[in-house]
Amino acid sequence: MGHTHKLNAEIRPVTAEVEWSSSNPEVAFVNSEGVVTANYLGEAVIYVSCGQAMDSCLVTVIGQAAESITLDINEMSLFEGDTLQLNATVSPEDTYNRTVIWSSSDESVAVVSETGKVTALSPGEALITAAIDEVSANCAITVIDVPNVGDYYFSDGTFSHDLQDGETPLGIIFWVNEDKVSGKMVELGEASLPWGTSGYAFENYDRYDGSANTLNVLQKLHEDGLIEAFPAFEYIDSLNTAGEIDWYLPSTVELKQLYCAISGVKWVEDNPGEGEQVDWPDTGMGVLVGDEWAANRDAFNARIEAAGGTILNLRGYSYWSSTSNNLDTVYQIFLHTGVGFMIIREGTNRVRAIAEF
Repeated sequence: MGHTHKLNAEIRPVTAEVEWSSSNPEVAFVNSEGVVTANYLGEAVIYVSCGQAMDSCLVTVIGQAAESITLDINEMSLFEGDTLQLNATVSPEDTYNRTVIWSSSDESVAVVSETGKVTALSPGEALITAAIDEVSANCAITVIDVPNVGDYYFSDGTFSHDLQDGETPLGIIFWVNEDKVSGKMVELGEASLPWGTSGYAFENYDRYDGSANTLNVLQKLHEDGLIEAFPAFEYIDSLNTAGEIDWYLPSTVELKQLYCAISGVKWVEDNPGEGEQVDWPDTGMGVLVGDEWAANRDAFNARIEAAGGTILNLRGYSYWSSTSNNLDTVYQIFLHTGVGFMIIREGTNRVRAIAEF
């Protein structure tokens, strides 16, 4: 299409005037000089006449078939719910059929619209194909399995909403980072122990970073040979020597984040919406104390129990944080009200480790 060809008419006398016409100008147009222009697929009869004399030429307009199709992206990993716009380039430029047909090899994993927009639906792999006639191009899509709050975390580094045969659960995920692939889990077990002995100074006043608090305390205790005088940290230390996971005593904020998670609420830094909670004072204030949140906490405990763990205490005991108030007192949090308070190190309360993954 778009091509031209000049027809020549032989007439006698040579000075006679001729007229050119087309039976279907939309397919093939002819000008007064006999130049035919192909406009669209199909057939047209080109006539030349001179007085009563006439001749004709059948013109068939055929298209240039697509020789290749390429995509701007050949492989991509997406999270569930993500979208990706694919763009196809068809060659040659004068290909008559430029309508790309899009398809997915597995529409349970990813679907593609008629304009090439891919939507990731569930973990797995799918091949997105763009085709024209006999040519095609592919983009390999991998939808990444992402952890969710409440998932079990297993010893081989995998996670799942359900317990898996042959897999050893280490904890339950209660926090997922913005990258959607890393986060924090709470251990399945716990202990009832004193925090330690008053009067010893540590670098453990961070409200957010329980890992740094715990590391600073353990290093000091091992250097001074005092680990047995701090039972909560001796317990944490025993967990870390048993495997590759770096367990630690949560900070006050991390205990609150755990409390929000087991209550079915998302922790946010500011501007909370429905189902979200911001930070609250470390002492004296409770949040999320209604029946709805209590039911969510019971459901979280049921998942711990199903894995053979020790359920979180949701009645009377509080949980130690790694965040000190001074040389004698440490912050604790109740996991049935969110209320925090300070207590002397020698007091006995719950020790529940968390870990990053």
